[in-house]
Amino acid sequence: MRLATGQAKRKQHVRSRRRRTRAPITSSLLSPLRGESSPPVPSGNAASRPWQHGFDPTLICRATLHSGRRPTMRIHTLSVCSAMFGCSDAGIIAAKTPHEDPLVSILSPADGDIVARQLLAEGSVSSPSTPTAALQVEWAVDSAPVCAESTPDSEGFVVCTLELSGLEALLSLTVTDDQRARTRDEVVVYIEETIVSDEDNEPPGPPTVTLSPAAPTSADPLEAIVGEADDPDGDALEHFVRWQRDGVDVPEHTGRTVPADATSRDEAWSVEVWASDGRSDGPPASAGPVTINNAAPEGGMVSIEPAEPWAAEDDLLCRVDAAPVDADADALTYTVHWFVNGAAWTGDTTTNTLPGDEIAGQDTAEDDIWRCEVTAHDGEASGDPLGAEVVVRTCEWYRARDTPFTYGTLTDTRTGRTYRTIVVGSQTWMADNLDFGARVDGVDGLTDNGIDEKWCYGDDNTWCADHGGIYNRSEAIAWTDYTVEGAQGLCPTGWHVPTVDDFERLLTAAGTSRGLVDVCAGDRSGTDTVGFAAGLVGVRSWGNFEREGEITKFWTSTYRGNGGYNHNLVVTLSDSTAAGMWEEGSNPAENGFSVRCIQD
Repeated sequence: MRLATGQAKRKQHVRSRRRRTRAPITSSLLSPLRGESSPPVPSGNAASRPWQHGFDPTLICRATLHSGRRPTMRIHTLSVCSAMFGCSDAGIIAAKTPHEDPLVSILSPADGDIVARQLLAEGSVSSPSTPTAALQVEWAVDSAPVCAESTPDSEGFVVCTLELSGLEALLSLTVTDDQRARTRDEVVVYIEETIVSDEDNEPPGPPTVTLSPAAPTSADPLEAIVGEADDPDGDALEHFVRWQRDGVDVPEHTGRTVPADATSRDEAWSVEVWASDGRSDGPPASAGPVTINNAAPEGGMVSIEPAEPWAAEDDLLCRVDAAPVDADADALTYTVHWFVNGAAWTGDTTTNTLPGDEIAGQDTAEDDIWRCEVTAHDGEASGDPLGAEVVVRTCEWYRARDTPFTYGTLTDTRTGRTYRTIVVGSQTWMADNLDFGARVDGVDGLTDNGIDEKWCYGDDNTWCADHGGIYNRSEAIAWTDYTVEGAQGLCPTGWHVPTVDDFERLLTAAGTSRGLVDVCAGDRSGTDTVGFAAGLVGVRSWGNFEREGEITKFWTSTYRGNGGYNHNLVVTLSDSTAAGMWEEGSNPAENGFSVRCIQD
């Protein structure tokens, strides 16, 4: 057996680290007081007692006894007083026999000994004043109590069986008597380390190893699954790994895993693993080679535009937002498949970017659920399909969702037609265009013939039912004095054709022209911030119907003194300000615009 170098150095450590605690006692025994014995001292630090003496009764003699807190010491003071000479003091110190502390000694091991990890410690305890059986002992290793059941035998012999750890330990033995006096002894010991020579060492056996996955692709990390080797000597083992690519060592990879980006298609990889106990290497185990196969495209993202399509209007476009990744850097091609309400779509498709990536809006219907799936191909393998879905809605569904205004109603007693109404600030407006009067063909004019008349865009009565009539300015104000502002015109009783001031207050609330436009109008970019819901129904200009879906214009009852021309409001999807929305002098009164009535 040989000692480790570190232990040999520790052997040079100062060996004597014993520490025994004793209660030092210093005492003096002085003569007791002469004369009569003093009375017992009561509890406390001082007491006065009369001193009986045969002197002249004019003398007053008193003994004052002082006692310190330690029971081993007393101070006696005698005071003699007379009326003539005053008082004189004399004192004496008396000492009691001191209490003797218990004795303790660690017999084995000695301070500085090199010991095995399993150790039997022996000690001896005694006390001059306390029976051995009444002594309490406590063993400790590095201040941690051990051997709690250890008690001295009749001769004061005490033992403790220990299991030590680390390289050194502080062993202590403490004894306490029945007066709670304590004494401790301690030693430092060093734990032996046994070093076996290489000649005596048995090398470890071979581990087991397999490669995972068994058929890897260039997208897979390679992992060596290692079964731990055994060591005949029970030594701790460390396993080492060597990877090879196409028969050549790959020194940059020494762990059990090779990342996917370190491999390429058609490479052959193998692995070798062996164990070492620090002195000898065991035989290696190997796995492979395995060939890296082609990796299919992975990942990617697709979507359908628009995300909120309108039934029978919006075309559906399936687009690749994020292309799949091919670990082999192969060029990719794509196929697109459509599904409607869970069934494969067998109808027509068109090509925008990818073959078959577009569905015509006319093929969609309200509440349809459309799904497109895009599959990427690298020439050898196909990736997983990437899918996206949309639900098709009507314009009215989105209008109800995005502009949830509370509308009132107005029934025109002349025709029985009901209009929506909306409150904007302190104003109450019709939220639909006026539709009143008999239809006249667009090629004909509206005249003051005693008949209330209107034009319908495209000469279509259904158009008027949906979007209201179109009127020249004179018909709109019912051929009354054109200078009268706020005329009722063709509006129902209690309502009138708006003035410029009425419209300007409305525009202030809406913010822009776009804020008056119904969300379903034109290209559906109206914001309708106040519920006015203006449709872009077009106009009649110089005898022709035009600009449906682009613009609408409303007559006012405000006269600007421009002869046959008058003031009108222009509503478009531009974000023009109120100053640019008024036309004055550019449209003759014979042109045809819409009418919205406002409550008086």
